[in-house]
Amino acid sequence: MNIPNNLEVIDLQQLAPLAYRVGTYYTHDQLVAEIETPTTFESFFSWYLKNDKFRKFSDIEESLQFHEVIDNFRQYDSDESGTLDIDELAKLYYDQDYEYTRDQLAEELKKLDLDGNGEIELEEWLVSRGY
Repeated sequence: MNIPNNLEVIDLQQLAPLAYRVGTYYTHDQLVAEIETPTTFESFFSWYLKNDKFRKFSDIEESLQFHEVIDNFRQYDSDESGTLDIDELAKLYYDQDYEYTRDQLAEELKKLDLDGNGEIELEEWLVSRGY
């Protein structure tokens, strides 16, 4: 994906992958509610910098750890939906040498899924990791 220049108009179809690339996992409806489209890259970036949901770090080590958690989430979000379903969570735990039965995974998912929609969003994953 090419990063647009500051004045280039971005439509909703371009906005979703751009938002995902910078670490925001918004659904189509959330993007529509948050950002008036079409927009420009400059407007999108201004929104991104001002948005309270994006934590700013003063310590480089803390920032690197935070981004590692996000990268780990992205790695296992195989369908790039911005969520982890039970199968993606199973793969993540299996790769980290945790052995869970399907019932245990379902319970783990329930604990991590704060909004109860059956999947783990990035924000829920970050909360589970202490952010």
